[in-house]
Amino acid sequence: TAPWKEPLQATITISALPKPKAAKQHASDLEQLRQQAYFQPTYVYYTDGSKEGSATGASVVQFSPEGAVISTASWNTGPWIEVADAESTAIEEALQQALRGLQAQPPPDPPEIHIFVDSQAAIQRLQGYGSASVQRAKATTQQLVQQYNAYIYIT
Repeated sequence: TAPWKEPLQATITISALPKPKAAKQHASDLEQLRQQAYFQPTYVYYTDGSKEGSATGASVVQFSPEGAVISTASWNTGPWIEVADAESTAIEEALQQALRGLQAQPPPDPPEIHIFVDSQAAIQRLQGYGSASVQRAKATTQQLVQQYNAYIYIT
């Protein structure tokens, strides 16, 4: 079966909390990740897509569980891309970065990959067939699960 026809092999959460409470919950979740990282390989990414005038861009930042910046990437996605598609492209890139990292240094235990997204629309797109970037994200997720038994969380 083609990977884009399969459901995304990740735990997806869209918070229904108001922003101040969601921020507090997020801080609590990060503290749990910091503690858990001592026992399990943990990868943390933040993604974003934005539009200014006719320019649309995407970015990914990888943090250590302790909060240090490990890597950053940003790029122009072109004038014809919607913001939600730029967000989906950023999620795809975060998954690709995780895959490259695991290929370079396979962990002894199944890793957890946490991707924090500020767009509910982008998260919802991952649950459908979606654009080419959604299809590639699904294929990468499938590869991460099959090759590394990864647990993937998109919030």
